[in-house]
Amino acid sequence: KPLSGFHRDALSPDRLVPHCKPCRREFTASWRSRPGKREAGRAAALVWRNANLERARKNTRAYHQKFRARVQASRRLRLLRAYGLLPEEFDAMMGAQNGLCAICGGINDGRALAIDHAHVSGFLGMPPHGRAQYVRGLLCDSCNKGIGHFRDESALLAGAIAHLGGRRG
Repeated sequence: KPLSGFHRDALSPDRLVPHCKPCRREFTASWRSRPGKREAGRAAALVWRNANLERARKNTRAYHQKFRARVQASRRLRLLRAYGLLPEEFDAMMGAQNGLCAICGGINDGRALAIDHAHVSGFLGMPPHGRAQYVRGLLCDSCNKGIGHFRDESALLAGAIAHLGGRRG
């Protein structure tokens, strides 16, 4: 078969995957159609990761060092597609907040802060540059989940504040 009939693979010696595109497509479709296969694979990977946490972290660090450009490009694309932000804009927000949650001022136990954004109608259908105006700040998991439970409605939050204020503790 011609080389154009194979997908590229930057990690293989010949820079091509070993199976042609139609065979790979057929294999992938049959694998995905098996009930519970994807979930079982994820569960097995999680069990291994939890049993080998230090090794998994070492592997992740090594991957990030070896493929730094790929990781950065992936981050750039993810931020741009999801929130209309460039990594430089995200880093500026992080710097303005001193790496702390915009609500409680806490850290996120070593995890990345969540990007808080307004859940407006049609957000996902907007072009990326239109989404950036709805980004509000960076939040820790607890504050992000709290706002989510109040469905981004300030009236509900005001009611909760009044409720808490009326209690004697």
